Amino acid sequence: MADQRSGNQRPRVADATSRVGRRRETGTRPPSAGPELDRLSTIFVLGPDIGDVGGVSTHLAQMFSSSLSADFRLIHFLTGSGGRRENRWGRLWRAIYSPVQLVAATARHRPRIMHINSAPDPKAFWRDAVYLVLAKSMGRQAILEMHGSHLPTAYGGRSRVRQAAIRGILRLANRIVLVSESDFVAYQNYDPHLSAVIIPNAVEVPAVTPPRKPVSDDASLKLIYIGRLVRAKGIFEAVEAVRLLQARNIHVRLDLVGAGPDSEELRRSIVDAGVQDRVQVSGPQHGADKERVLEESDVLVFPTYREGLPYALLESMAAGTVPVTCSVGGIPDVLSKCECGIVVPPRDPSAVAEAVHRLHRDREMARALSEAAHRVVVEHYQVSRMASDFRRLYERM
Repeated sequence: MADQRSGNQRPRVADATSRVGRRRETGTRPPSAGPELDRLSTIFVLGPDIGDVGGVSTHLAQMFSSSLSADFRLIHFLTGSGGRRENRWGRLWRAIYSPVQLVAATARHRPRIMHINSAPDPKAFWRDAVYLVLAKSMGRQAILEMHGSHLPTAYGGRSRVRQAAIRGILRLANRIVLVSESDFVAYQNYDPHLSAVIIPNAVEVPAVTPPRKPVSDDASLKLIYIGRLVRAKGIFEAVEAVRLLQARNIHVRLDLVGAGPDSEELRRSIVDAGVQDRVQVSGPQHGADKERVLEESDVLVFPTYREGLPYALLESMAAGTVPVTCSVGGIPDVLSKCECGIVVPPRDPSAVAEAVHRLHRDREMARALSEAAHRVVVEHYQVSRMASDFRRLYERM
């Protein structure tokens, strides 16, 4: 349920490139439902390419595949560089021209609400600030959904002008959507006048209840990391943990699933640690392939430094994979509901190794955590709940 306080078709697309106006239907309504669809409230959902790697892209994919697409006329306005092949001049042109494209798309489709999904990145925030200003200047209701675990005040530095601009930008939004209790507290402490609502992320739950993991008492544990390959996700600590376990003669296998700017350095660190026969970087996985690797894994190793509410955590838990992770961002909201994982400090590979060792040693404890992890997602983090939360939010605006 949304906590409001003081405060297999592709989506229609109206993006900041030549694809403006070349729309594709959302949801499950047949082509004959066109007139009925046109009477629905139109909502622009601004965000990155749905096929891109990252939590915001996953979030948009969940929204467009949910029942929201049958209840509202959702149109995806593509932002950011993900999924594009651009050089420097192409990026500059898009930055200049995309606001014009947004104005043109608004005139054509007349959305009632603009739902802006902002990634935890300074460039993304200032870009989305322009979209927010445009939305309000055109008389639209605006939702600013902040993905990530820190206030955008970090983007203003010591400049009083920039800090004042950030506060003004946040106040422009009719609603700010946050994914965790800690985010809500931080935003309210920063400015009690902000109208904030908590809508946690959610995932599809497997139709078949996964087995309690690990299935075998004797086999090596299968570890997985899934997400962007960046240092702040704790990927180097995960590799070091495997080295420490190998030194204790505890054999595990780690699959690093994803892509990102630190992938080459990560591959070198695997070789330097001498664990190339135990650790592999398998690249991004989607759809059935991602479901398969999660089903085959026993433990999610996710010692991240900072987060919002990571989809990697929820997807893994839905598959009954036991999380070893850090108490940052929205992760405590999930793990505090029952004993369903092991918490370790950030930047501490020894703690990660010890947590995995505990699961290796006590397989029955691991199975109990696996069962609890799946149950928490079923009870609190299903897409149907998230869709209901956004439906209520849209209808009240």
